[in-house]
Amino acid sequence: MDLPGERQCLPGPHPGPPAGRGQHLRTPRCRQGDCMNAHVPVNHQTAMDQLLSAMAAQGIEPGEPLKADGKLERFHVQGDRKGSLNGWACIHMDAQPAGQFGCKKRHGEHKFSWRAAGITKPMTPAERKAQQAEWDRKKAEKAEAERKRHADAAVRANDIWAEATPASDDHPYLKRKGVKAHGLRVGKWEFTNEETGDVFMLTDNALLVPIADKKRQVQSLQALFPGKILGKGEGARDKDFLKHGAKLGLFHAIGRPQPVDGRPVYVIVEGYATGASIHEATGHLVLVAFDTSNLLPVAEAIREAKPEAIIVLAADNDQWTTKPVANPGVHFATRAAAAVGGLLAIPPFAADAEGQPTDFNDLVEHAGRKAVTSVFDAVLAAGEVLRSELECVVEPDDGVVDDAPPFEGEQAIEPVGTVTELLTYDEIIEAIVAAPNEKAIRDLAETIKAQPLEVTELARVMDAYRNAFLMLTGTSLTKAEAKKALTTKHKAKRQAVSDLPEWLDGWVYLTKWECFYHVETGRAMSRAAFDAAHTRFVPPTEEGTQPAASNEALNFYMIETAERTMYLPSAGARFEFERLPIINSFSDTMLPPADDEISEAGAKAIEIIQNHLKMILGGREEQIQLFTDWLAFQVQHIGEKVRYAPLIKGIEGDGKTLIKDILAAAIGGRNIRTAGPAELASQFNGYAEGAAVVMLEEIRMVGHNRHDVLNAVKPLITNDTAPIVRKGRDGYEIINVTNYIAVTNFADAIPINDNDRRWWVIFTPWSAKAEMAVRIGRPLADYFCELHDAIRNNAPAIRRWLLNWKISDQFNPNGHAPHTEERDIMIGASKSEEDDALRELVERGGIGFNSDVVFVPKLLEAYNALLPSHEAIKGQSLSNPLRKLGLVKWKRMRWNGESQNVWLRSPVGATELSVRAMLDKTRLGEALIEDDDTPF
Repeated sequence: MDLPGERQCLPGPHPGPPAGRGQHLRTPRCRQGDCMNAHVPVNHQTAMDQLLSAMAAQGIEPGEPLKADGKLERFHVQGDRKGSLNGWACIHMDAQPAGQFGCKKRHGEHKFSWRAAGITKPMTPAERKAQQAEWDRKKAEKAEAERKRHADAAVRANDIWAEATPASDDHPYLKRKGVKAHGLRVGKWEFTNEETGDVFMLTDNALLVPIADKKRQVQSLQALFPGKILGKGEGARDKDFLKHGAKLGLFHAIGRPQPVDGRPVYVIVEGYATGASIHEATGHLVLVAFDTSNLLPVAEAIREAKPEAIIVLAADNDQWTTKPVANPGVHFATRAAAAVGGLLAIPPFAADAEGQPTDFNDLVEHAGRKAVTSVFDAVLAAGEVLRSELECVVEPDDGVVDDAPPFEGEQAIEPVGTVTELLTYDEIIEAIVAAPNEKAIRDLAETIKAQPLEVTELARVMDAYRNAFLMLTGTSLTKAEAKKALTTKHKAKRQAVSDLPEWLDGWVYLTKWECFYHVETGRAMSRAAFDAAHTRFVPPTEEGTQPAASNEALNFYMIETAERTMYLPSAGARFEFERLPIINSFSDTMLPPADDEISEAGAKAIEIIQNHLKMILGGREEQIQLFTDWLAFQVQHIGEKVRYAPLIKGIEGDGKTLIKDILAAAIGGRNIRTAGPAELASQFNGYAEGAAVVMLEEIRMVGHNRHDVLNAVKPLITNDTAPIVRKGRDGYEIINVTNYIAVTNFADAIPINDNDRRWWVIFTPWSAKAEMAVRIGRPLADYFCELHDAIRNNAPAIRRWLLNWKISDQFNPNGHAPHTEERDIMIGASKSEEDDALRELVERGGIGFNSDVVFVPKLLEAYNALLPSHEAIKGQSLSNPLRKLGLVKWKRMRWNGESQNVWLRSPVGATELSVRAMLDKTRLGEALIEDDDTPF
């Protein structure tokens, strides 16, 4: 077995400890590959001397005694700046002294493993179990102490926050940075001398930034000072954190999420000034994480809460900083972006830029806000998502030795060694705990490799093995090394595993589309893409070959499979359609939160929105009530059909498309999408699934195929099911839950007729922007700025307003579209005398044609006879009028001695025999007109 840290004999004596640090240890030379002092017991002082010697060899000399109590401790290294704590260690001084140490200043993230040279008398299983219990007790005490410190700090933070006053934009720190106060306060800030315990007032003009959780509860505070008043000399700084305050996974939020392609955007930054600069330039929500170590926890918290979100990590470009890693701002932001599938935004600065600028606040100072906007526009447009598969950004774990894993089983057993029989999970754990020496723990790996462990059991076994391996060898195994040592491809057929590894969490396989689908994020991957992303997590076989992740997922773990996905808000996460298993692409997490009560600011925003709707609808109370009913129905009954669609005709730039933003605020950006003229005219209609509402933008059905387009949209508006055709896929049927709203600038947008019941046509009351400005009574730029802010910053209030709206009895989602005068105008704009004549002719019927079937030569003959004063038309000229009447071109066939095209009302299932019978009946109909007494 290839495990790191095989014992090696050094050719000379080991280095002694630094002068003045304990008794010098004279270590004999090694010979014959065996250490002569291998069985010389060592006491703790001797072990400490060896540890200090090993540290000195790496240039690390602690400035104070080490505790070596098994916990992470940070210490001052001699020669470093006073007050700095660059060194760290985590040392167990028990029967097998061992641990790790390092120095961020000298060695960055590198860890040095250490183990005392002598080996004491092996602990019995009972002693190991007692030691485990002691570790568990200390771990629980440590966690409880930290929880209490955080809780006490939160109380202090809220007291300070309550006594503070709202900050103005003229605070010296804000003026220096050129940003505004977003949710900040000004108050007192005290400083405690750790050595004396004295407390003194540092300033009464501290700018307080709340450090809050997802519920906006303040847990701690950051203080920003007018100048560098804390500390002295080079170590002076202009900011401080509340002592013992929590920070991990907490943040300060600026603004509210803005949708891009229907998905909310979250920008995560290190510092307040950087975040304020980005928000003021782009309008996007910004979360201030306060430092690089908190970027990943905040990003993970957002991804968990908002799986559909676009997460942008806005890095500090620390290109002039090389330690602990090169460009730490970009390094840790990249790491966080890769972990959550986020985007990365980096402020562009030349390597020789004056003043060594680093962040987006500096970019505003150097190039203005437009430079920041350009960076984010480019990042969001490119959508270059970073994935955690990028090896270059994987960061080593913190320099801490893991606590020993829980001891499983009640009764200790003798060391197992290299047994080949099958063992229970408890027996494997006990064997690991009882391993007396390095050889035993290495040999035990072969035994574990032969065991058919489930995934959760294997994870615990790996943790226990890594801990024992460190204690017995002084070498730390990575998880990947432990997995390679302890697993292999079993030759026997393996069973389905109920508990999946982390890399498979949330993935199912869709058989119809032959792809993997993540149920939380909605991400789909082909088998090739899935293998590229996940195969590295799969252990190699005993023969050294690398199994594909897709094969492991389907054949070993036997992950859940389904036919495909479907958007159905009324159903659960899984359901059946046509007796096939379906994954619901809708989840409640896609819905935004709603205010419990509408605040004064929220009420003002709703008033602004209502006034805009009132203007769009021409001030007509009945239309205003019904349209607000329609909006509220989308919120209160998401996923239920309204069998007609509002069609709003206005002028360019009048704000009619903002209805989409109002709906996005109320039902969530992932539940609404848009479709344009190109998509409507396409043979593919993927836009018709996966959303509660689709806005048809700039709709105008013109040209030779305009009736084809209209006929394709009609069933999407009214029918309970709909056929979906996507490029590269076979067609399929869905439960049709999508509602539609259309906007246009043209009076002849759609070629509807008097029989139409699907379109609720509304014209805005102005014909030009100048007229609109006069009506509003102020500059349009100011008006729309206020309207945008009302929608953008008050989504929870908008949702609550529409949830509480009482839908009137006049609103009938299953009825016909409300009749308006504008509908008659649009009908008049889209029909002609010839169309009227043709419709009357077809409805009356004749030999070779009626409202269900048309044999073109016969209809053409009757049509030209009906309008002799008009120029005779040819067969192809009837195509558009026939489409307008809802007929579909079927095929060419021979009837009545001629071979010509036939058009049908319903071509589904039609055959030449059935169509010939329909045409023959048109002859009979003509005879019946001549003789009413003929029975039939």
